[in-house]
Amino acid sequence: GDVKFSFQYFPATKRLKVIIIRAEGLRFPEKPELVLNPFFKVCLMPGKLQKQSSEPVRQTCAPVLDKEFFFTELNLEEMKNLRLRIMAFHKAHHLKLPEYLGEVNVPLSNYDLLMENRMWNDL
Repeated sequence: GDVKFSFQYFPATKRLKVIIIRAEGLRFPEKPELVLNPFFKVCLMPGKLQKQSSEPVRQTCAPVLDKEFFFTELNLEEMKNLRLRIMAFHKAHHLKLPEYLGEVNVPLSNYDLLMENRMWNDL
């Protein structure tokens, strides 16, 4: 599947805003016909800093989220050493643990963080 997201750093508040906009074509590899309840976990790497997650979106393989996440107390210099990690999971009703669908790792040093960076990425 693919995920569309954006990110931008705001120096006045020392916050990185990440928006997971939507995803398409999400599939569970072992059961491609399965209709999913996808959700996303977002953190900064290394160290899984400030880990956050969205609520599951029920019965879809193409969720529209428009979910904002904020990472706080960060300066621009330290951001250059971090990666944004977005992981997709399926939350089945009968399973306690969510099932992993895929992930995206974005090195923040490759982007102008003071501008909005919007993109589609493969999971």
